[in-house]
Amino acid sequence: MKKFTLLLALLSVVAFAYNKPIKASFNCDSASTPTEKAVCSDAELANLDVQLEKAYSIVFHTFGQGSNVKQKKWINGLSSCFSDVKCLKDAYKARIKELNAKRPKLSFDCANPNTPTKETVCLNSDLTGLDIKLNMIYLYVLCGFEENEIIKQDQRKWLNELSTCFSDVKCLKDAYKARTSELGAIARNVYCDW
Repeated sequence: MKKFTLLLALLSVVAFAYNKPIKASFNCDSASTPTEKAVCSDAELANLDVQLEKAYSIVFHTFGQGSNVKQKKWINGLSSCFSDVKCLKDAYKARIKELNAKRPKLSFDCANPNTPTKETVCLNSDLTGLDIKLNMIYLYVLCGFEENEIIKQDQRKWLNELSTCFSDVKCLKDAYKARTSELGAIARNVYCDW
């Protein structure tokens, strides 16, 4: 009897694991097109949809409206796959690769976020975009500013202040925006030949 109960419990756990709801970047209950329905019916494809949304969000926050036009064109092109899961997976993988190649780099490695602040930045696409933008401006200023040791010291001071935000998203956003504005003003007065 104990073995039967244990086996029944184990089967319940396995059944639950395989019946997890599929999560896409959109509400699958509202899926209306053949493409949306295909995404919601395949866990790998839904995962690719989530990855794509994150990759696109970073590119959009970095480059703005220009990336929106290309994304809409890509989405419209998906209709040629209709509900062909292999075609959709190939299209998603190609678009994710394209977006990841375009995106600038963070100022640190999200594979090993060693502080609550870094972990929060890695998990929030708005903060990730702000970090990337700030990092691009910072590197540009370093390249074109003769007294770059002053800029490095100022950046280290800012990073120490940033760490006091811990995981507070609003505090982090405000700090990133203020520092981006400060460095942006300096960047307008320097020239760097990338």
